[in-house]
Amino acid sequence: MNKFVMYGLVIVAAAVGATWFLFGDAIIERGDLLYTPNEPTAVANDFWITALNENDKSAGKYLSGDSQSETLIPGYSKQDRAILGKSEQSNGTYYIKTTLMLFRDGQSAQVPLYTVVVSENGQFKVDLNSTLSSAQDAALNNALSYYASAAKHAYTLFLDTQLSADEKVLLLDANLSNLEKRMCVVRSEVIQTVLPSYAENASTPAYCE
Repeated sequence: MNKFVMYGLVIVAAAVGATWFLFGDAIIERGDLLYTPNEPTAVANDFWITALNENDKSAGKYLSGDSQSETLIPGYSKQDRAILGKSEQSNGTYYIKTTLMLFRDGQSAQVPLYTVVVSENGQFKVDLNSTLSSAQDAALNNALSYYASAAKHAYTLFLDTQLSADEKVLLLDANLSNLEKRMCVVRSEVIQTVLPSYAENASTPAYCE
């Protein structure tokens, strides 16, 4: 091969490699947005790519008719990401496990929620109101799942050979009592943070009295 042709190919390859290294993510994101299959997870993915962009106006095309909004996610950082997980379907509505990675004022925050996707005139759309309202439910599910898993493994792996059956019962009673107390504290903190006036008329669960 002519050495000049070879040098030319090397230069082109290097240029393409450098371009991909610098702009690869942007190329992938823009490529995804060229065509979005009418499939729940694909719609959710492209919605979040657009919604977390500095100019989120075009995200409206992915939203269901009753959930239009001028500002989708307050603030912006080029590091913002949405990580999509398992999808579950119930009565035609899809709930896609999602973790938002948001960066604001030099701090990072992980917000778990479910991206809720519905069918509207044969097209899948994101129900923004239901999606944003699911954050507390998703966070509670994550926390309880982690607690249940950790407790199960602690009892089966660490305590089988150390405690008698009666001692296990006493320990479980103490742990469940502690769990109820912690839930009462969290309940109070959520009310005071989200809507303090709610406490005036809210009934108190028996285990919090």
